[in-house]
Amino acid sequence: VLVSHDRAFINAVATHVLEVLPGGRLGWFEGDYDAYLYRKSGGDPKIVEAILRGQDPDAAPGGRNDDAANGGGGPSSETRDEQRARKRAEAEARAAVAQRVKPLQQRVAALEAEIANAEARLQEIAHLHLDPTLYDDSDRVRALSEEQGRLQRQVEESMEKWAELSQRVEGLLEEIAVPA
Repeated sequence: VLVSHDRAFINAVATHVLEVLPGGRLGWFEGDYDAYLYRKSGGDPKIVEAILRGQDPDAAPGGRNDDAANGGGGPSSETRDEQRARKRAEAEARAAVAQRVKPLQQRVAALEAEIANAEARLQEIAHLHLDPTLYDDSDRVRALSEEQGRLQRQVEESMEKWAELSQRVEGLLEEIAVPA
């Protein structure tokens, strides 16, 4: 297993890409990082297969330079400058989405901590209710029961917010992974 931000290094070493998705799900992709990105962007599976077999994808039927794939525009209808401009615009769009994701991810993490703390206190209260001497003090029983009810409502509300924010984060992360 290799974790790196150096794309050239990953392409030189990787034979498979393991993608960790929201909710702990995993995606397994054969090939290097470029093949993974191409496949995630909805690229032609035939081209990915040609790359994995070590063939020139431009020469393969349905390859990148195939007239049908480029709208009949010949070998390539996009110049290098246009490619660079398009890639720059895509990178800027991904960066903008990433800026929107970060505060949501921080809020999700805060909600997770809040839920964990509330659930830990609920366990403490449940444990206290097992002590028969607790019931000798009716004021304490009432206070613990009120706290328990408040914490249960707090956990429910926080879980709803967490689910909503997690879905928003997942949607934004999909925008980053699959450029439009």
